[in-house]
Amino acid sequence: MNGFGESCPRETIDVTSFLRSFPRDFDGVGLTFKGLGKVGITTLTHANLSLLRRAVEGGHDGVIVSCPDFVRESVATAFLASFKNLIEFKGGGGLREPVSGERVAVGRCVVDVVDVDEEMVRFDGLGINHRVGLRRDKFPLVHSASGELTRLKKGSKELRQAAEEYDAVAPFARALLDRCGSAVPAVGIVSSSCQYLDEPPTRILNGSLVSDGHETPLSDALPLTYLSPEKERNGFDWPFDVTPSILLAPRSNGVGDAFSLANCDDGTILDFVSINIPDSDVFESEMLPGIRFLVKRQHVPVIGFCDRWTLDKVSGLQALEKYNFLIVDWDWDWGCCEAIRGQGPLVLSATQRNRLEGSSREAKLHVVPSGDSGLSRVASVFEGVLRRTEMINSEALVAKQHLFRYLASALRLTMRPDENYCFERSESIKGSLNAILKSSSLTEEECGDLQEACRILASVFNPTRHLPKEDEILKIVSGRLGEFGQSVTLVVDTDRTERAFEYWRKRVSDEGLPTDRLHVVNVYGFIAEKGSSKDKGDSVVFCGWYDRGTMDRAIHSGISSDVSLVLYAGEDHDLEVGWYNDARIRWQASSERCAKKTDESLSALGFSPPLRPKGKCLKRPSGKECEIRDTSPAATVVEIDKKLLESDIESAGEDGVRARPVLFDDGSHVWLSTDKGHRGKLTVITACLAGLSCEPVKKGASALLQGDVVTRTKADRSYIWEASASVDDGHQADLETAQRWKAPIKRAQERGMTDAEIISRIRSYQKNRVQPQTVRTWITDAGKICPRKKEHIRSIFVAMGEPVDGPVLDEILEAAERVRGSHRKTSRLVKKEIVNLFLDDVAAFGLDDALEGFDRRHSLGTVELLRVMSIGEEARVSENAAVI
Repeated sequence: MNGFGESCPRETIDVTSFLRSFPRDFDGVGLTFKGLGKVGITTLTHANLSLLRRAVEGGHDGVIVSCPDFVRESVATAFLASFKNLIEFKGGGGLREPVSGERVAVGRCVVDVVDVDEEMVRFDGLGINHRVGLRRDKFPLVHSASGELTRLKKGSKELRQAAEEYDAVAPFARALLDRCGSAVPAVGIVSSSCQYLDEPPTRILNGSLVSDGHETPLSDALPLTYLSPEKERNGFDWPFDVTPSILLAPRSNGVGDAFSLANCDDGTILDFVSINIPDSDVFESEMLPGIRFLVKRQHVPVIGFCDRWTLDKVSGLQALEKYNFLIVDWDWDWGCCEAIRGQGPLVLSATQRNRLEGSSREAKLHVVPSGDSGLSRVASVFEGVLRRTEMINSEALVAKQHLFRYLASALRLTMRPDENYCFERSESIKGSLNAILKSSSLTEEECGDLQEACRILASVFNPTRHLPKEDEILKIVSGRLGEFGQSVTLVVDTDRTERAFEYWRKRVSDEGLPTDRLHVVNVYGFIAEKGSSKDKGDSVVFCGWYDRGTMDRAIHSGISSDVSLVLYAGEDHDLEVGWYNDARIRWQASSERCAKKTDESLSALGFSPPLRPKGKCLKRPSGKECEIRDTSPAATVVEIDKKLLESDIESAGEDGVRARPVLFDDGSHVWLSTDKGHRGKLTVITACLAGLSCEPVKKGASALLQGDVVTRTKADRSYIWEASASVDDGHQADLETAQRWKAPIKRAQERGMTDAEIISRIRSYQKNRVQPQTVRTWITDAGKICPRKKEHIRSIFVAMGEPVDGPVLDEILEAAERVRGSHRKTSRLVKKEIVNLFLDDVAAFGLDDALEGFDRRHSLGTVELLRVMSIGEEARVSENAAVI
């Protein structure tokens, strides 16, 4: 078989001919899903399926493909294969003549065929007391049936009605149904959470087939099965005896579980498995084991789909070298899809068309001189002094990270912030500066430069200060809305976009322009919302430079074809313009690496090397990509994150748990346990804030996406104690027992002993002395339940002259554990209620007011919102450091 599915000797063909060779049989066929929207059968869908067939024929394990709209393509390729498997199958099965002694389905009607002769077909249905006959030339064709008989009341009339309902199905869906029951292999789909688009496998069951001007539920057109961990869910509403055409793998922690397909023991034969790869870390740590089992143990081919950023990283993984995968990048920039630029019968999705249009031109760069803002001076000092200096202690290191984060925020500032925000930011800058000065990490001259830079940086956060970018942004937005009549999406540097929208709505309205076509989002919202949006023709304006990975995805993904970047430039064309130019060079280098691997893969499949356009090379220092260092604040923040995480990692040989770090936008991080059965999870409300879901979701580290919004809740201690006492009859008695250790301290205080004397005596009776401040909390903290170690409780009793025996200590510790267990249970319920109340407040008052007024409206506790910036690599950390 060659790449076109025909039996003939392997011939060398070029990519252009290959792309133009596919028939248009499926042009009018598409799919619709709640999250993915419309999924069409594109030219690349045919091409990817054909490449996989050629790869398997050549002895390869599979193909990893990068292409625009890759999430939809991963689904479309699986469904195209299932359509072709059914329609092109030459064997028996499917719709046929009835045979005596079998159970058959006529549409949705199931009957037992009792006898068939030349003239009559006699059948029996549940509830019929006598056999019913129908002339053979009037009896409809049937499928083999599964399930119970249909209770027929009117015999042949109901049978004819069922046949009429079946005949009324849209032609393409009917063609699929006619072949259902044929012995065709199934195609597996392994879908994982992705920052572009997300369609859980359970929702794919509820999708629709669009063909012939009709929309048919997939459950009425094709046998789908969801391999639920609890119970298989059959997504097929006809009572036919069929094997599934599509097998949907469940998710574990947001990552598709390929093992579930490999372990399917119902005899289903797998044609291949289609997966989407959200990022290289998830692929390596979570997906490769299942893929290895599929291709090496089950001999099932795999086709993976990802974006270029991920492909470049995945293709370089050492763990992938042992697999016989081909790498193909449908590269709009470097000519692999040069055929698409010409006239021809090519079918593309809206995102692919956007990417095609966008690849013929660079993003529109609007350079704004930093002028008298002083930001160029701040960046120069931070680069020359802060970045290159090793901080002496962790407090100074965190402060250094905060200053780089504030610089990035100032560069992306597009509106005059409110007074509270300015005050908080100025105080934070001052606190970070003091922490660095106190650490003595800098020389006297460096301290002077840093103080100057911090004064300039703080002055930027001023509610009355006019920033250079503001006029340029207004000029762009006004031109797009007015002269060109476009919709405009403004990408700003804030999670609380309501205020940004109100600010820019007023500015636009003051210019006499319509505001109904103005949208304001943050960068993560842009990637997610535009990925699923039907309106991709608007103009997108980025108000600054983010990290390189985010910008590469936003600019080169094809989710918008009209992108403008408003970037600061310093005297030497540095600042954001410099980081943008460096990123372009790195993107070109990534393109070249992927192009080289693509040419090798295509040659292995019998293709002649694609012609690639000349003259697109960008100048590099010394011609080496490794010398192009990312000097943006975002890169520095990531470097510091890595250093901070190292302090949590256990030394070799120490006990601990496996965990992955999740880093947040405020500089904090948390380690989420990855041990099976004890996975740490965070409450994610990204979809809730976007209006896509009413329910928050729990996600482990592997399921989290960059840009996810999570809650950090703190339940009020007194509320937890009161709530625990109200629902647990034994709580008060246990609490009194657990706090019996306080009695000796109280009696000593009544005798006139000072706290300092009590602390000294207690520590003197400890073999391994704890810190004085720890003992002080035992004395002064009224909410302290009980020290956790038996020897610590014993030292209190003995030091106060009241010896105690072991059984009493055990009784105290056991009661304390019951109290803590009750508090943990109550705390979980309270924190869940806090999130629900917060989401109710968001719906009622908006995000800003919901955050600011939560403490006034509710007494349960507090809530903060954090945005996930990145998820680090797995490591072993102490059990106390990990969230289990």
